[in-house]
Amino acid sequence: MSILGNFCAIALLQLIAQKCIGVPFSDPSSPSVSSFTSNVAANDGSSSSSSNNNNHLLHHHQQQLNHHGSAAAATAHTANLNNDADTSKWVINGYTTVYGTYIGPMRSSMVGTTTMAQSAANNNIGHFFAVNESVVQCVNCTFAGDIGDTFFWLDQSEVPTRDGVRLPTFEFGFSPLGQIRPSKTVLLVLPDNGQRISHYRSLSLFSLNGDISLGSVHIPENLIVPKSQLLPDELRGNRYDVQSGPIQIVDTRTIKIYGFIFQGDKAPDGYFYVGRGLNVSREAGVKAAIRGRDTSEMVSPMNERYSGGKDIFVELPEGYDVHHIDWLSVYCVRFEVDYGHIFIRNISPMVPPYVQKPKRFEDDLAVNDKWAMSNLLGMASQLNFTFQLGPPGGKRGYMSMLNVARPPKYVWYVNGYIADLYLKRGITYTFIIEGGHNETVPELYNPFYLSDSPYGAYSKLSNDEKLKVRKITQEETGRLCRWTETKSDANPDEFATFSDFRDTLLLDCDESDRPSVITFTPGREMPQILYFGSYTNYQMGGRIHIVDEFPANLKHTVAEPYRYDARRHKESLELSRDNSAKRTLFSKDLSAEFHHTTILRFVRSAVSPQCVLFTDLTDRCPQIVW
Repeated sequence: MSILGNFCAIALLQLIAQKCIGVPFSDPSSPSVSSFTSNVAANDGSSSSSSNNNNHLLHHHQQQLNHHGSAAAATAHTANLNNDADTSKWVINGYTTVYGTYIGPMRSSMVGTTTMAQSAANNNIGHFFAVNESVVQCVNCTFAGDIGDTFFWLDQSEVPTRDGVRLPTFEFGFSPLGQIRPSKTVLLVLPDNGQRISHYRSLSLFSLNGDISLGSVHIPENLIVPKSQLLPDELRGNRYDVQSGPIQIVDTRTIKIYGFIFQGDKAPDGYFYVGRGLNVSREAGVKAAIRGRDTSEMVSPMNERYSGGKDIFVELPEGYDVHHIDWLSVYCVRFEVDYGHIFIRNISPMVPPYVQKPKRFEDDLAVNDKWAMSNLLGMASQLNFTFQLGPPGGKRGYMSMLNVARPPKYVWYVNGYIADLYLKRGITYTFIIEGGHNETVPELYNPFYLSDSPYGAYSKLSNDEKLKVRKITQEETGRLCRWTETKSDANPDEFATFSDFRDTLLLDCDESDRPSVITFTPGREMPQILYFGSYTNYQMGGRIHIVDEFPANLKHTVAEPYRYDARRHKESLELSRDNSAKRTLFSKDLSAEFHHTTILRFVRSAVSPQCVLFTDLTDRCPQIVW
């Protein structure tokens, strides 16, 4: 080829590359043709015979890595999986790349129970591994869920006691454990207050119903816990301002990039790219996902500007881990250009394992499918709030509205709603408590109290946990009023709103008893958020927002009539069956101590009469359907 032909070819290559590397063709700072050709020549090995030899060997090695790198990484990863799945190779305080450091097997200590743990092979409840200082996973975990108030439990004593600390699970949160099948891996998360697994001596399955340990495992004093690792280098590139702060190996498949900077809005495309070999190339690597943005099936180009204001978590694809990659690059796939990279080398053999996040209840529920939360504002027209029991309402109800994985049979209804309360500082409010006080039926015994903890059940907290909770009021019990389902086969998730579901319920109150009353005046020292709960049952309450002024854009739910004499209501229904004409009935007030005027009247037609109680005089009768 002629010199002119070579010159034209090189110029064409330069034009294509400039589109990707971000240097305008007319920019006076762009490299000249002579410098560009000299770089190409150097890369082709024309510097010296020694360089020629080395470049030839490196090129050959690179080709081999490009051809075999991905397969080798996947093969090595598969080998790790197979080895770590062999329980005979698990050694106490030994590290596995898939599960972490082996703490040991938990064996059932219960005799004569019907739990799945008792019937499991060798009475094993499961095998426990330390993922890092704050996360433990149970492999082949088994529990029937038939023993109440049972939790995973940490204790500084080798013998579990009530003074220990409960471990919430990813699936159940702080709720008591339900059934756990052996096919599921259970993640246990230490409370976020600086606690470490190595500070404790025992891990158990502990029931607060009698303070019984169903099984425990000793935690070695010299437990070697996997730790994340900071790399000595940071991302630095020469195109599109690629740079970063420190880079951390979080686990075998997760890399955290602090303060990531990249002018993605100017680049043709840009991906995080990982691979093997001495040089970054398209054939030697694969795209890596950004957590919270990409999925394993769909990795999108970074076409927005990253200015260093947030950290990025890069997740390696399945079959890859930090032990089997050589570099991480910000890479232009379209034009095969490396904007900047960092070598991944000298990685500790004991970084935490990558743990697949367990599936939670909300994973099957679209965000728009949950019922809207009602807001009750403590304005001058609504200073009284009645707390009664009602069903949680399926996946669309309390479960997703309050993000509680396993709600109890009954939760608190406020003025007939699952609701957030907004109360104003300096205003005195009246709380009417109707949660039941029959101690022989735990689900119907719900002393009411306010605290700064969303979990409730203060009476069941460990001594250590009680020290961390601020009680705002003492507990109060009142008569039982509960909303009950009239159709046992009804599916709550079929209703579009909570109100539609609630309108199918029947409110039944204990006529032989009276409510309790609490007066509450939020002061200046009150936290911005409080929680109402049950003193004896977990996670059945809700939030109270303490404000100086009510939010202007907040939609206030006008409370419909919700208190009435259950017997009067039943009588009105019986009368309606025999009469087709509208009728008006009058009844005594539900409770004289509230000094409210009671108006009972039929609403709608004779086919669906209503017996409605008003707690204040009004000129209209709001309609509800029972």
